[in-house]
Amino acid sequence: LTAMGYQAQGCRLNAAHYGVPQHRHRMFIIALRDDVASAVGFTASDDWWQSRHDGCLQSRPMVCPPTTTRSNMLTVRDALRGYHHGLPNTQLRKHSPKVELRFMVYHYLRDAGISRKVLASKSLAEVEQAVANAPMPARGGGVMLTEFRSELAKMIWGLRTKKYSQRALSWDEPAPTVCSLPDDMVHPDLPRTFTVR
Repeated sequence: LTAMGYQAQGCRLNAAHYGVPQHRHRMFIIALRDDVASAVGFTASDDWWQSRHDGCLQSRPMVCPPTTTRSNMLTVRDALRGYHHGLPNTQLRKHSPKVELRFMVYHYLRDAGISRKVLASKSLAEVEQAVANAPMPARGGGVMLTEFRSELAKMIWGLRTKKYSQRALSWDEPAPTVCSLPDDMVHPDLPRTFTVR
């Protein structure tokens, strides 16, 4: 574009910085003809600008849209506000007891700050190491899972899966981008995935 007489600015924008309750990273190229850029005093940077919440110390190119502040960031709670169970066209997904237990373990792992990849561990010893300093008693989705670290490690080992892309959402954060099936997003409190409507 530069060779064609444009000032072109690359921008990496995250929808969560613009009032969407979901992280969606996208790349944009915003270009102004050289005469227009000169008239408004714009010179493009060679670096890609990356959106962050306002308040972060960074210079925003004038062609990149201003972001929201962190305190105005929309979250999963905002996205689901006003929703209630029992809508006429809602049918909750059914999961086996083992899968529901795994979802409760995802809740615990999220709250304890432990990577969900522990469910893909190669050995019980690896799981025991991952939970060695974990907070106890272990609660997931408001349910007592166990009071004992050794039982927690055995429980996680028994629930291991190759599909550790599933994660329990947090009420007070934007959701991650849904890249595959909605099965990857576990309800913030309940042991189930979201129902697609």
